[in-house]
Amino acid sequence: MFYYIEANEFCERVSRGFASEPVNIASSIAYFIGAAIVYFIWRRRGGQDSSISALICGIILLGYASILLHYAPSRSTVIFKILAGGLFTGAAYAVVLSRVFGCGKWAVIGHLAALGAGAKFIAVIVPARLFGHDSVFIGPLIALYVLGCIAILQSRVTLSENDIMRAQMSAEQRRQTFATLRFGYELIGAGLLLAVAFVARAYDQPVCAVFSHGLYFLWHILVAACVTVVALAIVRFSTVPAANMSASGVQSKAIRA
Repeated sequence: MFYYIEANEFCERVSRGFASEPVNIASSIAYFIGAAIVYFIWRRRGGQDSSISALICGIILLGYASILLHYAPSRSTVIFKILAGGLFTGAAYAVVLSRVFGCGKWAVIGHLAALGAGAKFIAVIVPARLFGHDSVFIGPLIALYVLGCIAILQSRVTLSENDIMRAQMSAEQRRQTFATLRFGYELIGAGLLLAVAFVARAYDQPVCAVFSHGLYFLWHILVAACVTVVALAIVRFSTVPAANMSASGVQSKAIRA
């Protein structure tokens, strides 16, 4: 069962407490740094989108879950970490589907259910010795590549079809098309970060003989970078529905006008 964690699953673990895995616990701070970066850029761009605040909270929760897991590894803390990752993944996936691809509520729910089932299935069939409980995040890795490729292809097709009549495209149409294109590349980049994180995860135990701290700290840094890239891509390139803008934000804009 991938929800189970042994005391020696991580190379660095020698005992219990903060002193047992100093590098793993310290590297978990990368999540909080990523959340801070997203927060400041989000605030600079207005900071009125409630969906982004939820993603920021999700990144912070990932950091807290990571620290808790390395402080006191147990079945409960593993499940908590997986749930934290699942909450961020689900929230980001829902935002991308609704804003970038225009999916309705029931379509988003259906895709989320399929993502959850697929992630669980992949985690069960992947040998536990490779990625341990982190196998459950292979599903989101695949989703990043799929959504990124769809966004890129969709934008490329639109630009190709309008190549001759590009002058007739409105400025807003061009902006949205290029934003979707850049968004797709951002997701592919995030997927590459997560793929490298899985490589570091797989070699955490094998390098123990030559490096006592292992490589799991790289997992924290790379995953934190991945979720930060995804959140920033949503902040910069996705369309914000009017319903997500707070009344105070609208009022402040009216006052400035």
